[in-house]
Amino acid sequence: MKKTRLLIALLVMLVAASGYAQDTYREAVKQYLNVDEKFERSKAIIPFFKMMFVSDGKVNLDQLNERYLKEQLADDYAESLIPILQAQNITEADLQEVYSLLSTPQGKTYAAHKEEWESELSSEFTSLMLEAVLDMEPEGEFNLEPIQPDADIDAAYAAKMTKLLDDMSLVSKMIKELEEPSSDGSEDEMDPKIIDWFKDNMPVIALNMAYGTLTDEDLDFGQLLFTKESYRKVMDVFNNTKVVEENVAALFTKYFDWMQAQGATVKEGPDAVGGVFKGLLDGLMGAGAD
Repeated sequence: MKKTRLLIALLVMLVAASGYAQDTYREAVKQYLNVDEKFERSKAIIPFFKMMFVSDGKVNLDQLNERYLKEQLADDYAESLIPILQAQNITEADLQEVYSLLSTPQGKTYAAHKEEWESELSSEFTSLMLEAVLDMEPEGEFNLEPIQPDADIDAAYAAKMTKLLDDMSLVSKMIKELEEPSSDGSEDEMDPKIIDWFKDNMPVIALNMAYGTLTDEDLDFGQLLFTKESYRKVMDVFNNTKVVEENVAALFTKYFDWMQAQGATVKEGPDAVGGVFKGLLDGLMGAGAD
């Protein structure tokens, strides 16, 4: 009998310890969200979701969205991330170390400058892509000239930025997107001449656009981040397109269910939901699926 009671007591303790560990992991994820730029983007995008629901006066959609942002979003976002992060062996200690780095004044400045640079780079990439495609039609000629480094950029800055670009793999990801088949199922492929031009010129474009936005201190801090295994592990997860899509889908479902539970009525028709879902995905992916 004593052995049976001891076994039961041990099992109870193990279950309690497991629950406590899960709670502390959840809190570590929620803490990390304070420095997660994709979480910040989601807060800006959520209000547009109300277009999925019927504005019939039965519920106030604006107030519901505001309540969701304040009361539920962080919990739902964390819950959607937990299985993804754990599947990639991201530990509580990893999340805490990354948070401690990015929550410093230097980290906040770096994140703000990096987001500004990536946004500008994404716009420039899109603009050059359109120009390149139009150049190929209808004559099939390609006239884009090679991009030269800004003459004001000194060698030390260029070397630091080149190293950071290699660490981030941002340019290679953008090129990879060009090489992948079209997501709409069409058989059209990007002309090899365009891909080759971007392979040759994107590093220079990224360098030129970083100058004046990313400071020397930012570059030093960025290189410091990539010396940390925890940061590299976390970034590998958030730079994975499939992972981001899984997270968005889980978050979308949680928001959808919550709104319905509050009395909101869903609009009928696939476009009402599909269009907003695509907008959320595009917004959370950010520049180059960063």
